[in-house]
This record gives sequence, C-alpha cells and structure tokens, in this order.
Amino acid sequence: MEPLLNVTNLCKSFGGVKAINDLSLTVDPGEICAIIGPNGSGKTTTINLITGVLKPDSGDIQFEGKSITNYSRHGRVRAGITRTFQNLRLFSTMSVLDHVMVGCYSRCQTSLLSATLMTKSSRAEERANFEKCHDLLRMVGLAGKEHTLAKSLAYGQRRQLEIARALATEPRLLLLDEPAAGMSSAEINDLIDLIFKIRDLGITIAFIEHRMPVVMTAADKIVVLNYGQSIAQGKAEDIQTNPQVIEAYLGTAYKRELA
Repeated sequence: MEPLLNVTNLCKSFGGVKAINDLSLTVDPGEICAIIGPNGSGKTTTINLITGVLKPDSGDIQFEGKSITNYSRHGRVRAGITRTFQNLRLFSTMSVLDHVMVGCYSRCQTSLLSATLMTKSSRAEERANFEKCHDLLRMVGLAGKEHTLAKSLAYGQRRQLEIARALATEPRLLLLDEPAAGMSSAEINDLIDLIFKIRDLGITIAFIEHRMPVVMTAADKIVVLNYGQSIAQGKAEDIQTNPQVIEAYLGTAYKRELA
C-alpha cells in the first residue's frame, strides 16, 4: 500500500534552532497516526509544515504520490488536507452553523456571479451545503446548537465545532493539534468515539496529543519526536516499552506503571 502522506528528510530552522531535523514519516490510507513527544520536540511545527503554514528549509512532502511542498495553504486544502489548531480559531460572534458553512465554501463550484444572482444551481448547492453541515453537527454532537454563537459553547463543544468545520472541507487527511486539550474524562471518551467515526468515513487521521489514554486507545501507529527528529515509530505496545521513548518522554514513572 502506498502511503497517503510521505514526509521525507524534512528540515526547518528558526535562527540557530533546528526545530525539525531530517524528519521522515509516513501515514497510510485509513490509518490513525498519533504524533507525540515532549514540549518543543517539533510536533506542531511538523503539522504547520504539512499544511503549508510554514515552508521547509529542505525535504519533501508528498500527498497521494504527488509533491505538495510548494503548494499554498488553500491549495493543500483543495488537495484534501485540513487541520484543527492547538489554540481554538473560532469566530466568537458567528453561529455554529455558519462556522461549518465556512468550511463548505472551499469546495463550492458556484461562481461569484451565480451566487450574486442566486441562480438555480447556486441555490441547490447552498441547500446541499446546509444539509451537509447539519449532518456534520449531528455527528460531532452539536445537533440543536446550529444557531448558538460560538462564544456561548462550552470548551469541549468548541473543540467539536472546529472538527466539524474541518470535516466540511471534505478532507482525505485530517490533522488534529491536541484535540483533547482542556477536556474532561467524559469529553475525552466522546472524542475517541468521534475519531473512530471519522476514520469509518474513510478519512485518514494524524493527531498530536499529550493525553496518553487517547493516544494508546485510538492510534494505529505512534510517531515519537524529540528535538525535531523521529526517535521511534510503531504500534502502541511497542512504543510504550521502548527505552528511548520512556527516557525522552514517558518517564520512569510510566515504566513502573507498566511493570
């Protein structure tokens, strides 16, 4: 099976600091891949490079067998890559439904003129987008909140809204940056269920996370970063007993817990 995402020898420096140093990783179609590591290990920088927020100093990023290293951010969304953010990026005075509609517009075929004239085709596309948004809000657990302002949502619900908006772009690869941050135990269980639902739709997922129950429960593969390099890649049972990973990230307390 050819990888859906293939990152090869990626490097990125900020001044004299090498944030990413010769990083290579793959994500296969239908896979749930977790990216973990200590603070400052390069996890968010990796996602920023994959999504075009940052440009690499060297290396290559291939998606579906095609290099996207020089694609713009919106070009990568068009190609099928979308993301959520570690710090919520919502419009506080927009409704829940309007947020998800924003994601739909990246796939709209209606021209500006057709939308202005409200032609039959533009109205049909708008109706289809509304139906899609309602379906996505039901899936993430926000049914009945369509006309609620984003600022009125609980923190966990705002995370759900970001995921719904990302899904509205119809991605084939969804990147989540610490989706469980700030969530309660019940919300984390709902998040894990949602991750599996998204995978069942045929969407490949890569996510950054510090909450180890999410990582160990949801991930098919785990990539461990330290100082901008991959120090281990494999299944959960291999990663949690890897001495290098325990030393760099999980800690000796985690090792004792396993014993």
